[in-house]
Amino acid sequence: MSGTFQLDGQLFPVDPLRKRWSREEVARSGVGEGIYPAFWRLELEFPTLNNPDESSFFYDCWTAGGLHSAVLPHPRTGQLVGFTGVNIAEWAYDINDVDANTWGEGPRLTLDHVSMSATGTA
Repeated sequence: MSGTFQLDGQLFPVDPLRKRWSREEVARSGVGEGIYPAFWRLELEFPTLNNPDESSFFYDCWTAGGLHSAVLPHPRTGQLVGFTGVNIAEWAYDINDVDANTWGEGPRLTLDHVSMSATGTA
């Protein structure tokens, strides 16, 4: 278990190696200023998964649908914060048929619909 990040009150089985927060510009004002939505996106990249159980946690959350609660690092402070109403936009990884010692390579989890106003303490 990671002991850090959570989805729906359960710890991630493995910590992400990279975390990338972003907001997409949706329009520009008449003076050229960017207009951004209220919601943020978080892309997480993980180390190679060594067994199917590590992937099944994320897969089960993703296929369950609906919105989730999550404990994640805040994009400004890095402090762990609780977020509600989070959508799992994508769970993806590669299976390497050549090397039988690895199960899932390049795992990526994308969370979106993350509102900075839907935060609490972790």
